[in-house]
Amino acid sequence: MKKLLIPLLIISNTYASSLLHCLGSEENYYAKKKYTGPVYRLNQDMIEEMTSISNLEVTPEAYKRICSSSKRSPSLLLLKELIIRDRKIFKKEEGSDFQYVHLNAVRDRAGIMLVKFLSSVQSLAKDPKCIEKNIPGVKPLFQRYLYLEEELSSKKIIGEKADLEIIFDKLESIDEILKKCNNY
Repeated sequence: MKKLLIPLLIISNTYASSLLHCLGSEENYYAKKKYTGPVYRLNQDMIEEMTSISNLEVTPEAYKRICSSSKRSPSLLLLKELIIRDRKIFKKEEGSDFQYVHLNAVRDRAGIMLVKFLSSVQSLAKDPKCIEKNIPGVKPLFQRYLYLEEELSSKKIIGEKADLEIIFDKLESIDEILKKCNNY
C-alpha cells in the first residue's frame, strides 16, 4: 500500500512544476528539431510567464488538457486556456499576493500573445493575407487590436468565445493552412 501511496502523493504535488516541465519538454523537442518558428517563440513566452507563477498548483484536469496531447502544442493549449477562461487552470486563482496578481496580468496579456503568435504565423506565408482568409475571426481580431487596443480592455478586444474557439481549432491544422498559403 505504501508503494502506491507515495508516488501518488508525489504526482499530485508536482502539477505546478509539471506544467513547466511540460513546456520545457516542448522546448527540448523544438531544440532537437532546430525549429525556431512561431510555436517555439510562443513556448518561450509561456515558459517565461509560468515561471513567475510556478508556485500555483495546477489542477490535474488542466494538466491533462494542456500536456497530454501528443499532437497539439502545450503552449498553444495553455494560451487557449488563459484566453477563454471557462475552466480553471489552477486550484486557487484568486488572492492578493504576487502569484495571483501576476496570473491576472498574464491572463490580460494573453490576447496580445495570441495576436503576436498569429502575426508570426502570418509572416511565414507568401500571401500576407492568407491566414486572415483561412482562419475566420483573425481579421477582426487584428483590426480590434490595431484600432482599439488603447480604448478597450483586453477581454473585450479578443472578441467572443465562439470566434476564439474557431481560431484555436484552425490553428491545430496550421501546417496545412501554411502549405496552402505557400502554394497559391
